[in-house]
This record gives sequence, C-alpha cells and structure tokens, in this order.
Amino acid sequence: MRALLVGAGHRVIASDEGRKALELAAATRPAVVVLDLVTQGMDGWEFLERRADEPALRGVPVIVVTGSNRSLPGPTAAVFRKPVDPRALLDKVGALVRSAT
Repeated sequence: MRALLVGAGHRVIASDEGRKALELAAATRPAVVVLDLVTQGMDGWEFLERRADEPALRGVPVIVVTGSNRSLPGPTAAVFRKPVDPRALLDKVGALVRSAT
C-alpha cells in the first residue's frame, strides 16, 4: 500500500506496529490514516479504540483494510476488504485528502 500511495503522489508515514502508528499519527496529524487491522504488537482494533482517546486524532479519517468480517470499534471513513482494489483505495484517499485541505 505504501508503494501504491507514494506512486500516486501522496506523502506516506508508515509503521507496521500499531502503537508506533498511533504515536506517529498523533504527532503528525495526517489527512487520512490507512490502517491494516493486522499489525505487530497493538493490532488495528486496539488502534481504533485508543484513537478515540487521542485528541490530536479526532477528526482524522481512518480507512480500514482488512480480511476480517469482525465489527469495528468506532467510526471509519471506509472499509476495504482484501484483496483491495488499488484504484478504489486511491480514489477514496484522494477524496479524503482533498476534503482535508
């Protein structure tokens, strides 16, 4: 996903560990978070739960990428089931980035 987003001109800050991703997102306040629910350490479900307690992340939309049918804690901007359609993901990221500016 990183290569796809960078190739489309997006600036990407990435982490494969949930706790670090939460810290990075809070510190940089991105226009959008693309979250795979399967991460090392703290998983994506916990990321979503903790995000609600992080004032810097309120209002930052989250796009979830998952192979799971498990329900998500809290609202998300979109959910993409694996395998992800790259064009659809890029379209959604682009729309959210444009609405944030």
